[in-house]
Amino acid sequence: AFPKRDNNLDLRTTFEENGKTPPKNLLAEKSTFPALMGLEASKVFLEDTLNQANSELDQVAKLVPFSTKEIKEIIESLRMNG
Repeated sequence: AFPKRDNNLDLRTTFEENGKTPPKNLLAEKSTFPALMGLEASKVFLEDTLNQANSELDQVAKLVPFSTKEIKEIIESLRMNG
């Protein structure tokens, strides 16, 4: 999920917000998720991936009980807010 989020941030944020020179990936003509899918579709793809990660984590926790709190916090930190 991180590369998907990073690709979106490259196009949606400023240098002050992410520490990268936007739109660095676009200028380098990299094959990023936003370049291949479009910006909004890549944001939806990221959200779907994070939802799937949460679901898979819940399934594993049913088989092998453990605290999912910290992992879920990491997953949630990758969401695009806004």
